[in-house]
Amino acid sequence: MKVVSPLAGLQRASTIQCAVQCDMNPSCYSSHSPNSEGVDCRLAEWKPSLQADPTCEYYLQKLPGTLLNYTGIGQGLFHPTEPNQGRGCLMIAVYQAPDSTCCNGRWADNTRGYSTPLIPIKADDLMISVFKAPDHTCCNGRWADNAQMSTLDYQIYKMGMQVVGPIAHLELPTSVECAFHCHMSKNPICYTFSVTKSSGGVDCRLSGWKPNLQADPDSEYFILKIAGGYELVPGTSSYVKTVVIATKNWNQAEADCETDGGRLAVDNNQPIHAYMTQMILSLGIYSNVGAGTGYFWIGGQSTTDAYHWRLLDGTLLNYTGIGQGLFHPTEPNQGGGCLMIAVYKAPDTTCCNGRWADNVCTITTWSSGYFCEIQVPVFMWIMGVSLVLSLKSQLMKSFSRKQIFIRILQRSTILFFLDLILNARLTNSLTDMRLLRIPGVLQCFSIVYFLVATQELFLFKLPDVSLQGLARLGRNC
Repeated sequence: MKVVSPLAGLQRASTIQCAVQCDMNPSCYSSHSPNSEGVDCRLAEWKPSLQADPTCEYYLQKLPGTLLNYTGIGQGLFHPTEPNQGRGCLMIAVYQAPDSTCCNGRWADNTRGYSTPLIPIKADDLMISVFKAPDHTCCNGRWADNAQMSTLDYQIYKMGMQVVGPIAHLELPTSVECAFHCHMSKNPICYTFSVTKSSGGVDCRLSGWKPNLQADPDSEYFILKIAGGYELVPGTSSYVKTVVIATKNWNQAEADCETDGGRLAVDNNQPIHAYMTQMILSLGIYSNVGAGTGYFWIGGQSTTDAYHWRLLDGTLLNYTGIGQGLFHPTEPNQGGGCLMIAVYKAPDTTCCNGRWADNVCTITTWSSGYFCEIQVPVFMWIMGVSLVLSLKSQLMKSFSRKQIFIRILQRSTILFFLDLILNARLTNSLTDMRLLRIPGVLQCFSIVYFLVATQELFLFKLPDVSLQGLARLGRNC
């Protein structure tokens, strides 16, 4: 085979000199030379065009990427007994003690086509994972299908809750495999699942969206995916769905969102606000006062009049006139009711940022749709778990309860005032103290954190590790 359209054509005395020239050229991966005195050396890139020529030989000089050359087993990252299959493809595994490499990943070679019996291979791209006990593969690395497993971004939603009336009931080694079965379930579609610890692994219960739940201290309830149409808003734990429909009033829109397990979206932080604004812009639906269209229902209602509002997350907003907070300079002008959001075109001074307006809750003529929101309370769960671990660690390190209480007070205060700063952009509360949002989301977190952490601090009892305590423990055993 002869290279067509080479990177360079050279006359050299031998194929070795041709190979040296290719090695010195970073763009060259292969070469060819005729079987004659001297050679016509043609340097080529990766996968060049070739044509048949019985006097030529085509050489592969190097492969794209890193080349590793060893002289025996156990070199580099290979296990001391590897490679032992002659040639093939690379694998990695963690070997259990008493293996001398425990517990650091080591390479091995294997022939093409090998796969684990745990999860069938259904795509070309592979992932590897180490499954914990009681999984029967522990603690050896096992392959998984990347196209399937890479989507399993499931997260715990409720501890101590178990699915009632599941669409499928399985006994599996791990919660990872339960998540995988949920992901693969298509008819009916599995959105959530619960796992309950059992002697042989986990009791896996697959379920649809919004299943019936019952209390069980040994169970955990997970969300694998959200109901159709929802997108995760970057920087938040909220999923938002945009619905374009001109026949729903505020109450009907809220009922639809509740059917999904959510609510009308609460415009209480910059990422949510930016997301809704960008969705409206992408749809090209702008405020049209003359036609009475271009407004979307969101989660908020007035309390006493047009200047006092309650968002669906409980946030209270108090204004004194039009154009305050996120309201358009001409809003509110309907005497209160329910909250809408719209984007106004230039030359409007607010173009092209979403602005609020008020309207009668039962009206449909101004509505072009609504935004639904499902919020997964990941932060509160993480805060609760880390709180217990942190308090125990500090007490074990002989910090006094007074010192720890001061830290709790400091963190609560920081969270409280951080909420004011983050929302100042939305409510102008730094320039007008009457617009202070209390309580906001982080302020609620700070209050809950202070109360729970303080209670845990003064009620938590450390185990007695003194000699007397150990002696008592021994007698009891």
